[in-house]
Amino acid sequence: MVAGSLFILTVSTYLPFELLYIWSSDVEFSNYGADLLFYYAMGNFLLAMNGFPYYLQYAAGKLRLHLISHVFMLITIVPLVLFFVSAYGVFGAAIVWLGFHSLYFLFWVPLLHKLFLPGIQYQWSMTTISIPCIFVMAVTGLLVHTLKSLGVEDNLYLVTVTIIVTFICIAFVFKSIRDFLITSMKMVLR
Repeated sequence: MVAGSLFILTVSTYLPFELLYIWSSDVEFSNYGADLLFYYAMGNFLLAMNGFPYYLQYAAGKLRLHLISHVFMLITIVPLVLFFVSAYGVFGAAIVWLGFHSLYFLFWVPLLHKLFLPGIQYQWSMTTISIPCIFVMAVTGLLVHTLKSLGVEDNLYLVTVTIIVTFICIAFVFKSIRDFLITSMKMVLR
């Protein structure tokens, strides 16, 4: 889940126009959507991170806080979306999506970690999440910057190379992905 969301976030952060243009072949749509894609991709990534406290609560058999938080989310997010969409259009919805998941990640996730796994929050957020994500984003960003500064303008080439390098970086930093790939390759090569 983390790897998939990070993959989408990385590619859509560095090549939003190119990705949308390959998909739609529409310059106007790609220009408009490129500005939005980061907000939704980052919100989606945080949504994936925000799922882990649910797993902790489920494993402990204590879902009361999950229910309370989601009822609160429902009560607050609907009016916020209605207001921001009427004021700012689709960008308003994107801002609410990213803002809501950011606040949840910054405040609710640490509280639940403190309640269910005391002492693990900073280790989890730094070693398990932040450092691998920064590595993937930095390597991919450097690659895209290098390719563009070399004059590569072919959208399909840029996106394809970026997808491959991002996937390799993710496989490098997440052991579960690496183990899955090794196991799959062994099965294929038998």
